[in-house]
Formats: sequence, structure tokens, C-alpha cells
Amino acid sequence: MWDGYTYTVSQKLYNAANINIEQENTVYTSNLVLLPLKNDSTALQWSAQIQEGNNPFNKLVAYYKANALKNNMVEVMQQLRHFLENTACVYHYNITRTTLTDTTIISTKILSNAYPSTVQVYALVQNLKRYIAQQGAHATNYPMLNVRKTDSGFVTMVGIPTNKKLPAKGAFYPKRFIPYKNKILTVQVIGGTSSVLDAYRQIELYMQDHSLDAPVIPFELMITDRSKEADTTKWVTRIFYPIV
Repeated sequence: MWDGYTYTVSQKLYNAANINIEQENTVYTSNLVLLPLKNDSTALQWSAQIQEGNNPFNKLVAYYKANALKNNMVEVMQQLRHFLENTACVYHYNITRTTLTDTTIISTKILSNAYPSTVQVYALVQNLKRYIAQQGAHATNYPMLNVRKTDSGFVTMVGIPTNKKLPAKGAFYPKRFIPYKNKILTVQVIGGTSSVLDAYRQIELYMQDHSLDAPVIPFELMITDRSKEADTTKWVTRIFYPIV
């Protein structure tokens, strides 16, 4: 309902919907059509019909009713536009684009039968920190995490951005990210593993809706030290999802 008009979807079609608009016991029929413009944009065309008859007085009344209905429909469309353009409304998270600033990473990984525990993840973090110190380098950002389920189990990869490229040695190997402008989707998540996994799913829905693909694996920046904070509701994580 909006400003005295009640809107009810009477029929859903493939790329359209029939909508009944009721105001003061009068029902108008309307049709909302989705018109694809490009991969990430869609136009909406909304039209309604008003029966006016042949009587001049009725035509005048119908004109004023049509004008009032049009203004109301425009307001509803503006509200719908604001809603749909707000990713937090549609996908539950504020999804934005950014550019990577950390391009030099030292990483390590393990394979496990179960989803990695916090203890396992931070054992990898500590190993990386010791190696970074041994090489006379320092971290430039929080630890990164990626967990992938494979036929063999869960592959857990942890990386730490550094101020210089470090050599590969044993279980440690360098990675380099290319900083393509605005080619990263990012979301900040408050909560534990289930919240982070839900955010990944919502980002992937966003990517499907906008015809985006991932050229490389995503990762999460563990802003909160999870080994020191037992309350998962206080964990702060930022997800980075590369796109093309």
C-alpha cells in the first residue's frame, strides 16, 4: 500500500507481472515488464489502463484519476529503485567494489578431513609470521584465509601480505595479486563461520544476477584475531571476491 493505493500482484510471468491497483473500491489493472539493457542493468516498464467511457464529464474525471494514479506509480517505482539498488536490502550485505592494495603475499596450506578449526588456522598464521620475521620482512595487513572443499577434503590456505616478496621455502610459497581497478567485490561480516559462509553465498548470488565470474579464488581478511576472541559474534571479517 502506498498513499491510499493498494498494489497486489495478480499474476507472475517470465519477465513481467500483472498488478492490480485498488483505490476507493476502484481496481485498475496494470502490467510491469522487465526489459534487459545489459549484463547488470534492467529497465522497468509499468503501464495501467483506465476506462473513461464516452461521457465528457467521465472523461474529465478519468483524466484526473489517471494523473493521480500515474504520480503514485512513479513514487512506488522510485521506492522500488532505491530498494533494488541497495545491495544490503536484496543480498543482506553491503556489497561494494574495491581495488586490492596488498599484492605481495606469502602463503601456506593444509589438507584436512573436516572444516578447519580456529586452532588449525592460527597454527598456520603463526608459522607464516615466524617465516616472515626470519626473512627480515613484516606483515602489511591482517591474515588472509580461503577454505575449499574438494574430493580429498578441505584445503585451507592462509596468506599474509608482506612489504616485500619472499622466497618459496618448504611449505611456504609466494603469491602475487594484480591490482585491477574495482575488480574486487568486498563485504564486511560480523559473526562466526556460518555468517561468513552466508556472506559468500550472497556474493555469489549477486555475481549470478550481474553475470560476473571469478578468475581466481576469493579470500577473507581475518580482522579479529579469532585465536584470542572466543565470542564469534564479535568476529570482524572482510571478504574479497575477484571478478571479471
